[in-house]
This record gives sequence, C-alpha cells and structure tokens, in this order.
Amino acid sequence: MEKKGVREEEERKWKGEAKFRGGGRGEKIILVVLLPAAEAGVGNIGDEIDFLEFDDYKGNTPDLIQVSGNVYAIFYSGSSQDGYLTTVTIGSDGNIGNTVLDSAEICPDQGLTPDLIHISGSVYAVAYSGLNGWGSLKTFTILDDGTVSPFNETQVWIDCLRFEGGNGVGREPSIIHISGSVYAIAHGNETEANKGYITTVEIASNGAISDAVLDKEVFAPYKCKTPDLIHISGDVYAVAYRGHNDLGSLKTVKIFENGTVSPFNETQLWIDLLRFDTETGKGVYPEIIHISGNVYAIAYGGVDDDGFVKTVTIESDGSIGDAVLDSFEFAPNNGGTPDIIHISGDVYAIAYEGLTQQGSLKTITISDAGTLSETCLDLLRFDTTQGKTPSIIHISDSVYAVAYTGESDDGYLKTLEITSSDCLISCDSGGNEKNQFALGENVFVKGEGLAANTNYTIWIQLDPVSEGDAIVSAEDPSTTTPKNETVKTDAQGDFPATLIWSINASAPFTYHEYDIVADNLESGTVGIYNVASDDLDSASVAGIVAPVPDVSALVLFASGLVLVLVYFVWGRRKKTHLRPAFFSFSFFFSNNEGR
Repeated sequence: MEKKGVREEEERKWKGEAKFRGGGRGEKIILVVLLPAAEAGVGNIGDEIDFLEFDDYKGNTPDLIQVSGNVYAIFYSGSSQDGYLTTVTIGSDGNIGNTVLDSAEICPDQGLTPDLIHISGSVYAVAYSGLNGWGSLKTFTILDDGTVSPFNETQVWIDCLRFEGGNGVGREPSIIHISGSVYAIAHGNETEANKGYITTVEIASNGAISDAVLDKEVFAPYKCKTPDLIHISGDVYAVAYRGHNDLGSLKTVKIFENGTVSPFNETQLWIDLLRFDTETGKGVYPEIIHISGNVYAIAYGGVDDDGFVKTVTIESDGSIGDAVLDSFEFAPNNGGTPDIIHISGDVYAIAYEGLTQQGSLKTITISDAGTLSETCLDLLRFDTTQGKTPSIIHISDSVYAVAYTGESDDGYLKTLEITSSDCLISCDSGGNEKNQFALGENVFVKGEGLAANTNYTIWIQLDPVSEGDAIVSAEDPSTTTPKNETVKTDAQGDFPATLIWSINASAPFTYHEYDIVADNLESGTVGIYNVASDDLDSASVAGIVAPVPDVSALVLFASGLVLVLVYFVWGRRKKTHLRPAFFSFSFFFSNNEGR
C-alpha cells in the first residue's frame, strides 16, 4: 500500500523516554503511549440535513430501524389506527430518498404502539396493541432493497399470534430477543387493573410463530404502563415502567432461554424493585439504556411533565441499588415521550416532545460511574410545529435520523448531525483503553458510534492510513485464523472488546506503529479505506505501538548496566590509576503532547 507521507515526530503525541549515553556515543529507546485526539465539540447538534413526509395522512408512534445498507423501515399507526410499514432510503450523508420505497398495511384491524424487531435474514416481527387492545404479534418479510414482500396472494404477513385476548390486555408492548427462537414481551393489561405481564413466545427464523405462548407471568400486580424491557446479564432482565400510583418503577426478573419466566420466590415473581421517581403520576414513558458496567440511565417524563434522566445500578444477579445515583432535569418545560441514544464517550442524546409539542433534541453527558451533567451540551428544535413520540437512530458517523409524528399527526422523517468521536479504541480484554503493547500481550479493539447494525472487518495496518489506501493483508501482523476479525455493531453503533492480535512472547523486539481499520462491508468500497464509511483508530496519530519492552525490564536492564560499568571503571582505576572515562546515564519520562 502506498503511504501518503510520514509524520514528523514532533507532530505526534507521545509520552515516555529512556535514554542511554556512554563514552560519547548514544543509544535511544523510545516508549510511546499515544493519546486520543481531543473531543472538542462532541455533542454539538447541527442543522437539519434532509426530511421526508413518509405518510401525509397519519404517522403515530413510529418505530425506526435499519434493514440493510441505506434501507430503513418505519412501523407506525396510520389511517384508522391500522398498523403500516414503510421503507425508505437514508444515505450515509443524511440524504433521504424523495419518496418511500414501499409501503404495506400489516395490521388492517388496528396497530397501536408498535415495537419492531429483526428476527433473521429478511424476516421481521412487530408486537402491537391490536383490535380491541388485544396483545398481537405478526411477522413479515422486508427484502434488502426495501420491498415488503407479500407472504401469498391474500396476505402480506407471514404469521400472527394474539398473545393476550380480551379488551386492552396487550397495551404498549416491548419485545426483546431471549435466545434462539424465544422472545419476551412486557405489556400492560387494562382489564385486570392494569397489571403488568411478561409473556414469552417462539418465533422461528422463517417467521412462523408458535400457536400458543410459552409462558406468562405477572411482574407488576398493581399497575404497568409503557414498559421498556432490557437485558442485564444471563437470565436477568429489567423493566422500567409507569407503576403503582403512576410512580416511576424499575423491576428485575428472570427469563430462561426456554422461555420460562421464573418466580424469584414463593410470593413474588420479580427479583428486586426500585421506585426511581416517587412523585405520583410522574414516571411517564420511561426509556432505559445501559451506560457501563452495572450503571443504567432512565429518561422519562416527571414532575410537571418535565424531562428527567436518572441513573441507577443493576447488578448481574438482578439486585438494584437502593437509591438513584444521580438525577438531572434535562427539559424543565416539557420532556414527553423521550428516546435516549448513545452518541460517543460520555455523550448521549435525547429526542423528545418539548414545550408546545415541539420536536426537540438535547445532548447531555453521563459518566461511566453514572454522574450526570449539570447542564445540556446543545439543543435543537427539529420541528417547531409538532414532534411527538420521536424514534432516533444512528445512521453513519455523525448522522442521525428521527422518525416522529409531525404536523396534523402526519409521519415525518428527518436527518441531522450530532458531532461525535466515533472511533475504534485499542484496549485490553476489559475494554480499558491501551495504546502500547508488549511481547506476549493481547491486542483488543472496541468500537463506539459506528454505523448501527453494520458488519465491519477489522484490520491492523502500518501507520499512516489515508483516504483511498488499499488494505494489505501482508501488513497485518496478526497470526490468528482468520487474520482479520468480522464484527457487527449494535443499535448504537458499538461493538465490545474484540481480540485482534496475540503478540508472540518469544518474538524479537521490534518497534512498529500501526493503525486499526474498520472496513465497512455494507457501504463504500470493501478493501479500500473510505473516510465516509470506514473508521480508523486515530486520524492524527498512530493507533498502537507494538511490541514495546516492559518498563520494569528496562529499569532492571539499566540498573544492571550501571553496575557493570561502575565495576568496569573501578577495576580500570585500580589497575591503571588513571581517571575513569566519562560516562553518564539517564532514565526519564516526559509528558510532551505534540507541539
């Protein structure tokens, strides 16, 4: 691969130097720890990029997800409250196609508060409140080009199951994948004092749904509205919801891989409970998101319908901290139906229905320890007329899309820019950032803020890598099979720490500077580094330096060298009575950070 020039050493950010001098001749060994580039402006919200009115009649409670490449799907409650599916294109630059790709009426009998999920291949499912409020589930096919493929000549959907019968017993469902073909749905039950249920079902990869539910248990015996279900660890799951007396509530439950909802003991189903907001009627539309380790954040409508974020701890066994960690009122005028998303680092964005129903977007900071910012980073009113029930997702780099219910309750889609530090981060197995690696160590990499639900191939390449450079397999020092790793990002564009190189402990010491490249397999040119679609561990300095000698080994070596030389010089003095030859030794670390 042709490299585009060599950076001057003083332009690099480095730390650490060991220097030996003797008899007028010098030898230098440099240990380099490369620091990440400054994240100035992260969280800044740019202006609107593009927009599309995807339904000019009705577009209530839309749910937006990626299908493949630049194709996205929106499920919403449309004309006569029926459930509609529409597909659109959104480019990596934020440009939206002028018209929808395809549209179909999936739920002709009613499709309220839909929750859309990918099953396998081109098969998708939606849980929704159907006719008379029955809890309903349907599967259907969306091809990669956005075509909603009919199942047969008489119906669009593949299969259907009413997981709850009777009026209002499948309110506001939240569906999540458990394992294999097993899925769980948290929902309310209006006819039974608004109790909250967890129902498990089976959906095959071809879209076939089991004829009956696998299990159904009450997790909220007094009240449950607008539940949001999230996986914690192993068999443990958590539900944030509007509970008894409309208090903001959080419960943990256990759901086994076979779909069994396991009681915690003889008297209760749930493992633990926390009222994260004890003001009556102020735990509205909670959305829960994982922050780091055992820390989670919940965005919701609180006192006076203002927008709040609170952080809590949930352990892997389901134990919840006795109190919230921190609290922040992100929208002191109104913060209805919030949807929270990770941007990069400790920056998060919340799309919500603001003052006078304006579509609003704010960025805030949440540290890994759960500490919340005291002020918002930035604010954008993305629709000053109406912006209800927004659904926000990451598109590419700093581009995000929001589907929402706009003016006259029509369906709208807008793209905008949020400055991020989307990046690859070299790290250890625990995800802790690490930029220099010694013989015998393992090199891991994690991703933050890349394109959502996208496959990438990870390569190690000689530094520097520039736009248009070909990826050369021979440059990758990894000896694993395969040499390059393929990862898939989650809905936030992240992927966890992934092993990419085990450095041979007995290899000779050599000094190399490398870049780590994430080659997007669904956009741009595969095998070529494209700035617009791919990602690089650093755009201004080398990504990693490896292998480097261990510092303690250097100290021992230097100490031994001093003793040997002292012994040698002292011996010469005793034998020749001559003045010793000049010798000086220094070992120091500096904190230079570039120019």
